[in-house]
Amino acid sequence: MFLWFTAPGKRRSIILLIALVLPGIFFFQGSVSSNDDHASIAIDDDPRMLALNPATNRAVVTHRHSNTVSIVDLNTEKIITKLHVGRMPKGVAIDAELNIAVVTHQGERSVTLIDLNNNRVAADIHVGNVTGGIAINSRTHIAAITSATDFHICFLDILQKKIIAKTPVGLHAGDIAVDPERNAALLLNPVRTKLIMIDMNTYRICDSIDLERRPQAIDVNPKTNTALITNYHDHSITEIDLLSRRHTLIHVAKFPLDVAFNSIDNRAVILCDRDRKLLLLNLDTSKIIKTYSLPRHPQCIAVNSLKNIAIVADDEKDGLTIIPLLLSPTLPKIKITSPLDNAQILSDTVTVSGIVKNSSNVTVNGVAATVSAHTFTATLTFKAGKNTISAIATDQYGRTDCYNITVDIALPAAGKVTGVVSNAVTGGLLPLAIVTITDAEGNTQTIATGISGTFTAEVAPGAFAGTVIKPWYLPNSFAGSVTAGETAITNTALTPVDPEISNISVSDVTSTSAKISWATDQPTQGAVQYGTTTSYGSAASDAVENTAHSLTLAGLSPATTYHFRIAAASSNGTTIYSGDSAFKTSGKIDITITSPTAGTTISGSSVMVNGSIANAVNAETGVTINGIAASLNNNQFALNDVPLTEGQNTITATAKDINGTTATKSITVNAAIPQNFIEMSAYPDSGIAPMEVTLRINGTFSIGNPTITFTGASTVEQLVSDNPEEYKYKLTTEGVYYFTAQVTGPDGNNYADKIAVTVLPLNIVDTLLKSKWTGMTEALQRGDPSSALNYILPSRRENYEVVFTVLKDHWTSITASYRSFTLISMEASVARYELAAVKNGRTYVYQIDFRQDASGLWFVDEF
Repeated sequence: MFLWFTAPGKRRSIILLIALVLPGIFFFQGSVSSNDDHASIAIDDDPRMLALNPATNRAVVTHRHSNTVSIVDLNTEKIITKLHVGRMPKGVAIDAELNIAVVTHQGERSVTLIDLNNNRVAADIHVGNVTGGIAINSRTHIAAITSATDFHICFLDILQKKIIAKTPVGLHAGDIAVDPERNAALLLNPVRTKLIMIDMNTYRICDSIDLERRPQAIDVNPKTNTALITNYHDHSITEIDLLSRRHTLIHVAKFPLDVAFNSIDNRAVILCDRDRKLLLLNLDTSKIIKTYSLPRHPQCIAVNSLKNIAIVADDEKDGLTIIPLLLSPTLPKIKITSPLDNAQILSDTVTVSGIVKNSSNVTVNGVAATVSAHTFTATLTFKAGKNTISAIATDQYGRTDCYNITVDIALPAAGKVTGVVSNAVTGGLLPLAIVTITDAEGNTQTIATGISGTFTAEVAPGAFAGTVIKPWYLPNSFAGSVTAGETAITNTALTPVDPEISNISVSDVTSTSAKISWATDQPTQGAVQYGTTTSYGSAASDAVENTAHSLTLAGLSPATTYHFRIAAASSNGTTIYSGDSAFKTSGKIDITITSPTAGTTISGSSVMVNGSIANAVNAETGVTINGIAASLNNNQFALNDVPLTEGQNTITATAKDINGTTATKSITVNAAIPQNFIEMSAYPDSGIAPMEVTLRINGTFSIGNPTITFTGASTVEQLVSDNPEEYKYKLTTEGVYYFTAQVTGPDGNNYADKIAVTVLPLNIVDTLLKSKWTGMTEALQRGDPSSALNYILPSRRENYEVVFTVLKDHWTSITASYRSFTLISMEASVARYELAAVKNGRTYVYQIDFRQDASGLWFVDEF
């Protein structure tokens, strides 16, 4: 690209003078082309400079006198629009990726951005100096802009729409080009006959090359690292290898004004003003291979490498000339060698092959072909009759070559095979079954049955055989024969395959629900049948077909064993059931602390704790307070003298039943321990009626004549005590009794303490302990020592395990001798029974002890 600074009238006079003085100096190699095959586009007004986007094949032309630019569609050879810009538009370049043109102005200190996507002016950007030449790196979206009046060239960021750098280069800046591979600007200085190279990463001069001739215009081929410079007055061009800096001078026609590369095939076009010629130069041989005639006064030139055309602007006819360039030998070439054109083929399957050059991408009727070396192959299927085969070769630049032939597909008369595929068990019709048929000529077809289970295939006359498959059915096969025009009916029944159930698991078990999960090897609907026996009685189902299943059973009873099985129903009509499985729901215990209340302040070093429990299944339950077993009666618990420390204390009540279900309740109280206080204790604090209890009162001072009152289920009888510091009472009715002692201290203040005494229900406790004894002996009788050990106090189980195992074969005879099992006494956490047994005609009596563990549950301690 170049910029011509002489006024039009003066320039024409100079050209005429040169034409008179220097006639006939140059000889042109190659052929000469007339303008008969050129296309012309009238654009009015004198064109100054032009640029084009190869991807869109649209050009932008500047008009200095009318202060406008024209946007031209070279495909339709029409002007799209004309836009008014700043004064005296001069140079123009296009960012091909953004599709934005940048126009410089000889009469403005700015540049104009034109969005070619909507053909509108996008911005006017102040540069600071009168602008001249311009070149753009479309990869970085940076434009290099020269000025005839400034020492610097400017660099414009098109995306940011601002000048981002300036580089001092001296006066007399000439034409400029950009090498996008090296991200460098190449600037000509015609006065100093230099080529200046600027690194567009740092915006600093990185090199300069002295030239032997006064340069006019420059263009770069980044693929070959080659620059071409026209030497206007020397009738030559200079080829520069940018890597080695080697110069090659090539003589051309008179007054080479502009140059442009076709970078794809390493050719260049050179615009010669005086001779009105366009020269096509092959850079591989450094020879001119074609000469094209031009209108008078050509101004500038551009090349679309993708279209292989040159565009020349001239101010004689005020228009553009589109010149198709000589085709490059590197263009893709393709030819179909088989089948021959107009061949008749007796098959609907045709293998197409041929020769291809300069392309590795070949399609045949839109189907990608296999390319190996210089041959291609593709297999296509056609309908009977005339068919066109079109092979297209495309190179890496998008250039194509096409070769078409016509073939006649003549298929022989065929027979038909039709049938219905059904379910062998239910008789239902099966859509989407896959039917594969091979006919007498070896042709194989694969067909899917329709919604009604039917299929039809055309086959060559003779024998045929086939198979039918469908997921979750056993495959089936068929065979037969058919003549031309005949229809053979073949119906097939497929046997369904039972689903398989696996990975059954139970999770998320609560007191009222449980999640059942399982997998099947084929999509099925799922159901869970469940109940407290193997008769089940309840069911939960999921109608969605899947292979991974889960259902949550709700509304279950706490601490209950449930049996269940899985039912899997396949869409093929089969249903299968799993074996029986079981799970047990967890128990549920509610626990409440009624006294003391949370947050209260207690005056003393201990406190009595009361509360209640509710076990959903009424299982044996024990309660501890801060790890100490409490007395429990009719779901009411009490514990005396729970220790406290000065300040904040946490009281935690824990309930645990014989099934392992637990519940916890915690409160926080504050303790203020006074200087003087009393503490009352009871022994025992629990037992069965009638029960005698001894109360004792201690304190920080001597206790005399305390006042003792009580509340409870019934009246109590005070007994005579041998010890003046002890107070005895007799309790005859079950329930919880509260005794309160009040004393006047030496300071005259009243002091009090309160304790609870629990009288256990004899019948309930006796029934509970006898059931435990019976459960243990029955386990021993059936030879199950592990279950029997569950009734033994945990701390004693290791010893009894040895006994149970050694006597395993004798327990039936031992327990057969038992006659009676009688409660003798119960006091605090110990209950004592007598076991009567007969041996050799004599009766023996043995002592059996039960004891509560740390959680308040009863176990056999010793027998």
